[in-house]
Amino acid sequence: MTRPVSSIVASIGKLSLRWLDKNYPFRKKAIRRLVQKSRFTEPMSHALLDVLFRELTQAKLLNLLKAELGDPKVLDEFRYDRLTGKWQRARGPRVITHIFSGNVPNPSIVSFVLGMLVKSVNIGKVSSRDEGILDIYLDSLKTVDRRLAETNRLLDSRDKKALASAIQMSGLVVAYGADESLKEIRALVPGGTRFVGYGHRMSFAVYPKEAFSE
Repeated sequence: MTRPVSSIVASIGKLSLRWLDKNYPFRKKAIRRLVQKSRFTEPMSHALLDVLFRELTQAKLLNLLKAELGDPKVLDEFRYDRLTGKWQRARGPRVITHIFSGNVPNPSIVSFVLGMLVKSVNIGKVSSRDEGILDIYLDSLKTVDRRLAETNRLLDSRDKKALASAIQMSGLVVAYGADESLKEIRALVPGGTRFVGYGHRMSFAVYPKEAFSE
């Protein structure tokens, strides 16, 4: 809680720049897993990582905090708000438990990054069918900022008892998955704990004929 949020943003942003380098060893490891386990093609895997880490640069994370909080320093100390005429401070949950599905790897990294920005301890459970690349990302974070990396923990995907314990100690539970899975997870969350679930979504795209070339 005593660490300036600007320091956290700087570490995450520095790591993102490394991930945008196609020769970065952790990126290469992630590409191999995405191709072998998640069944992405190699070009798709590179595109996915580029899109992800371009949004997690220092400048964009600071802009995000400003858009959400007005003054990012409210995460560090009480700050005077000229609009309301009051002093205010923002605190994230002490512990956040994140539960991820295995179909899309991006949300897990973004969810953990957001948790770190609000200075929460993050506990994650990934899918047993497809663990994604969150563990690779957290390993890479250790090389940039070990202290920050130690605020994150991944559970054994098969350890239901550990997951239930994590949920009980959390101030927020975030879950991704099928609607039925979200219902089961919600039943484990204590009444006073906030739950945010991301279930099935449908999207579509429209391509006019002018978008196609011969």
